[in-house]
Amino acid sequence: SEAPAAADGPTVRSPHLSPAQVGDYLLCEEKYRLSRIKKLPQRSNARLVIGTADTEANVANMQSVIDTQEMLSLADVETAAAEAFDNRVEWEGGSKEVDWGDATEGAAKAKAVQVAGVYRETVSPSVKPLAVEQPISFEVAGAPPTIGYADVVEKHQVVEKKTAASLTRQIQPWWKPQALIYAAALDRPVAFHVTTKAAAPKVTTPETDEYLLQPVERLQAEAVGRSVADGLRMQ
Repeated sequence: SEAPAAADGPTVRSPHLSPAQVGDYLLCEEKYRLSRIKKLPQRSNARLVIGTADTEANVANMQSVIDTQEMLSLADVETAAAEAFDNRVEWEGGSKEVDWGDATEGAAKAKAVQVAGVYRETVSPSVKPLAVEQPISFEVAGAPPTIGYADVVEKHQVVEKKTAASLTRQIQPWWKPQALIYAAALDRPVAFHVTTKAAAPKVTTPETDEYLLQPVERLQAEAVGRSVADGLRMQ
């Protein structure tokens, strides 16, 4: 279905946007048009499956802290990552629907379990969650709302969990729209916790690398929302 037409222009095609859609559009309008509007099939890949497993294992661990004031055991976090990996592969339509690149499905699953375990052992003990998968809705006049779910909300910041191929010391361009929107919607800076998928995974955070923290910049977030909405009206 389509969103109601704005008073000063044509209808924006979607009744709402996700932070991922905003990021896709800003990085490559043609890629957005083909995948989001023309609905051309987009094959999943090992990076996405590993990232999903890592994030969901962390969410399960943080929910345990909220519910019981105790983290899950390392074994339970690793099990959660393995189960989340299998569920994502099934959701994609099976192993043949995922581009595993140079790896095998088994190797990718082992990596997902490993990175989830490393984060649990090194950084999780310092995180003080108030909520997990917190719904957000960010609205700008004349644009469809941007709707998403913040991984972990602490008293003074939002924590977004990411995986990367190599050591990451700053917010990546494709993460920036999400960071701006979440920070503005929740009125807290966004801290990226990034685990590498190297043979010996390491985690970087704003405590180790200050450029992994996105401050609250509401005017910039609103400008991003308006820019995307204006562009979509031209599609």
